[in-house]
Amino acid sequence: MGFPARLSCLITYCRSVFQHVECIGCISMWLPIGLKMLEIIARLLYYITKAKNVRSEAMNPSLKRVAANTFDPMIDVSKSLNIRWYRCPIDKALLRDLMKPDDIKGLFHAFGHLGLWGVLGAIAFYSYIHGIWVGFFIALFLQGTVAAFFTAPHHELCHKTVFKTKWLNDVFLYIFGLLAWQNFRIYQFSHNYHHRYTLHIEGDREEVMPATPSLRLWYLIQ
Repeated sequence: MGFPARLSCLITYCRSVFQHVECIGCISMWLPIGLKMLEIIARLLYYITKAKNVRSEAMNPSLKRVAANTFDPMIDVSKSLNIRWYRCPIDKALLRDLMKPDDIKGLFHAFGHLGLWGVLGAIAFYSYIHGIWVGFFIALFLQGTVAAFFTAPHHELCHKTVFKTKWLNDVFLYIFGLLAWQNFRIYQFSHNYHHRYTLHIEGDREEVMPATPSLRLWYLIQ
């Protein structure tokens, strides 16, 4: 049963329930209209989403192949796929110095990120209980924006490039993994292949880019 059919069943059920409830005249008059409007909006959203999926497949021919998982197993790909990457001419000692983990800097960034998220959440809660609706929605939007970037520390902690002390790295990896709702064990497995075969669809299953780049408004908003 498709989405429109499920929605129609739900609306029919709601109508049958309300037919057995004694409602005041205005509710009896406006309820069928409201349910019909809800059905129309839901159908529009369904067809818009369907059209968007068709456009995505037209822009990226590999999309269906990724969804169907018709690629060779990674253990076979890793034996046959060899990419000759360009290597930037940088001194190895300088590169090691730039990548040196630091507990103090790591704690500053970790607590700074969590603290900003917590403060914005507290402002949103305070605004809500005091009915400051403009402040509530602004704080909620900003808190959500900060939370959306929990994937960034999760990424760096998976690479173990943040803290010099191993247990600190592990503790904050669990924290940010939970807040970002990401399983770091699965992520570490796929992400190693992502860096080894970046943007090569046979080996990189994390980044599937469109075959034809676009600057359309919808993609820019995303």
